[in-house]
Amino acid sequence: MPLPKAVRRRTPDALRHNRRLRALALGAGLIPPRTMHSPEEASLLAELALGQRTVVEIGVYEGSSALVLCRSMPSDADLHLIDPFVDETGWALRP
Repeated sequence: MPLPKAVRRRTPDALRHNRRLRALALGAGLIPPRTMHSPEEASLLAELALGQRTVVEIGVYEGSSALVLCRSMPSDADLHLIDPFVDETGWALRP
């Protein structure tokens, strides 16, 4: 269960933007992924994925759009996530 927004808002920026801690918190389900799409774009993604057997997403970042896709796809469908935006340190974006 994600931490309440009130708790997340009080987190110091140095902690909030620490890539390793953020990845750990995301993986543990303590925080939601940062959304990089509008509600209208999320609706379109959901519509396009509805009933599809295979979906490919290029550019994953924290996976918020992948969650939208998964909710619309059949439970036995395949979602392939490709993130080509990784730098020499292994991170996709700067904090």
